[in-house]
Amino acid sequence: ENTSLLVIIMNLLWIAYDLDNNPSDALASAPLLFKVVAYIFCFWFSGELFVRFMAFRHKKNWIRDPWCVFDSFVLVMMWLEGFVDQEVVHGLRLVRGLRLIRLLRIVRIFK
Repeated sequence: ENTSLLVIIMNLLWIAYDLDNNPSDALASAPLLFKVVAYIFCFWFSGELFVRFMAFRHKKNWIRDPWCVFDSFVLVMMWLEGFVDQEVVHGLRLVRGLRLIRLLRIVRIFK
């Protein structure tokens, strides 16, 4: 749990850095550093979510846990931003704005 918290805080700091220093609006056209770090966080959170899902004895209880649903939504947004061709999601500048929702993951500290 402490490792996940550390990664969430690192992601929070990276988002702040990214917003100030990334010259591109789309990840597909961003400099390589921004892409690599985004993919690392995306894969980390995907792995974390998979482990949490597998920890449920009854998988249907996943939907009943608000944090699991929230984290799943955030992860889908990360995947859309990072791996779906921007031509496909043309007009969804909302995806870039929704990345700020990832900041809310820090709320998990206080649960």
